[in-house]
Amino acid sequence: MQEAGKPVYAWADAMNLPMLYLASTCDAVMMPEGGYFDIHGLVSESLYVRGVLDKLGVVPHLHKIDDFKSAAEIIMNTEVSDSTRVMKEWMLDETWDMVVPTILEERGITEDRFLELLAYSSFTPNEAVEAGLIDEAIYWQDLEARLKIEDEDLLRTIDVVDYDGTSWDDVGLDEGPTVAVVHAEGTIGGRYNRVDPVFGLMMGHESVVAQLRRARLDDDVKAVVFRVDSGGGEAWPATSSPVKSSCSIRPSPWSCPWSMWRRPAATRSATRRVT
Repeated sequence: MQEAGKPVYAWADAMNLPMLYLASTCDAVMMPEGGYFDIHGLVSESLYVRGVLDKLGVVPHLHKIDDFKSAAEIIMNTEVSDSTRVMKEWMLDETWDMVVPTILEERGITEDRFLELLAYSSFTPNEAVEAGLIDEAIYWQDLEARLKIEDEDLLRTIDVVDYDGTSWDDVGLDEGPTVAVVHAEGTIGGRYNRVDPVFGLMMGHESVVAQLRRARLDDDVKAVVFRVDSGGGEAWPATSSPVKSSCSIRPSPWSCPWSMWRRPAATRSATRRVT
């Protein structure tokens, strides 16, 4: 949008480090005077239940594939292993090296100054403005009045539901060769996408297969990008024949219900056309 000459503004009633990382690339970052601005350093925590199981007399029988396959450690160990600690530190370092330089460049702050601000941690929006972390403390109704077209009562907006519901025909992208992107997110487990009360977002193999088959059976789709954002989970769905067949030869016509493709599932699998 910026390359097209359009200004991009970020407004939020609460701001943390990940949100600041995203918002810092905008032309202006704003929040209301009564908002919450809290930025902290990076931390990684793990829960280990082996001690509780020992007290209950429960003996776990699990198989750990290798040092850096740490899922079983939650039940097998009482504390973090050396290999897991190395992996967590690597992930934190990589995240820091990606997030912080972007914020420093976009906000014009030195690293020493940013570390001082992290130590302060919690700011009022006006303090965040003075520190150079955001640009303005403004209530939404005032920003709305500033941005709306003159002589119109309401600001023209479009929410994510309406945007996602726009058909390819409406934007002229329903013809010609295309690349489909299937985005799968969540812990791998079960048959269908869902939100699990313990594990959170769950990626069901049948839901993912439906997405891949829909893309593969579309004659206009010449390539499929399968993007996976997952910490892992069950092993067999990734090697099962339905998943393999959905990624290999083109079978007889098979229809995927539109409701499955579009439903607001835990795994945000969706086919997108990339021009």
